[in-house]
Amino acid sequence: MMKPFEDFQKLGQGNVDTMMKAFGDWSKGWQAIAAEMTDYSKRSFEDSSHTLVKLMSAKSPEQVMEIQSAGDGSAARRQLCQSIHRVEPAALRWKSPLRAITPAASR
Repeated sequence: MMKPFEDFQKLGQGNVDTMMKAFGDWSKGWQAIAAEMTDYSKRSFEDSSHTLVKLMSAKSPEQVMEIQSAGDGSAARRQLCQSIHRVEPAALRWKSPLRAITPAASR
């Protein structure tokens, strides 16, 4: 009578270990994403501040338009690069926790 109980207990412990590992990997993924977003926000703020200083020193409306259009173009390029940079690593981060859960769920 004790053998089935021990088998059931081992199965439960294995599932708990697998889920804890998956949650740990998931948490690390979110931490990495938060660090990337913080870095991007800081760089974006610095670039915006630099553009504002340039705008304040402009002598004519034409200079203002040139500075503004250059700032918009570089901001759009940065956003696109950051989005592309974020997608692939995020997909890889989510594969690891899912890989750990999938075999346990199929048992």
